[in-house]
Amino acid sequence: MQENRGKEQPDVAAEISYLSPDRGRKSGIQSGAWSHLHYQNETWHVWQHFKDTAWVWPGETHTVYLSFQYPLLQVGRLDVGTTFVLVEGARVVAYGKVTQLLHLAENTEQQRTSPFQEVQE
Repeated sequence: MQENRGKEQPDVAAEISYLSPDRGRKSGIQSGAWSHLHYQNETWHVWQHFKDTAWVWPGETHTVYLSFQYPLLQVGRLDVGTTFVLVEGARVVAYGKVTQLLHLAENTEQQRTSPFQEVQE
C-alpha cells in the first residue's frame, strides 16, 4: 500500500456529513485515518485529513481533505460536484461532495513516473 502522503498534498477537498451514531459510526474518526470511498459503483481507499481539528464526530459536517491510494485511476472520473459515500463494510457512514480539485493532477503525475508504480493504466 502506498504511504500516506495526503496531509501535505491532498488530491481533493470535500464537504462530508457524517451520519449520527444511530445510523453511521458509533465513534469519532481521527485525522489521517483511511476509509473506503464509494462513487460510480466502485470503492477506493482514501485518507481523510481535517484542517482545524484532530477528530470529527458522528453527526458533524466538515471540509475534509482526501488523498486517494491510487490518484491515477481518478483522472477523468472525479470532478467538482462528484458525490460519494464513505462506507465501513456494507454500512454507509457519511455522504460527501467534492468541492475542489487540489493536487490530483500533480499526484497523478508523481504516481505515473514512480519506479514503484503499483497500478497500470
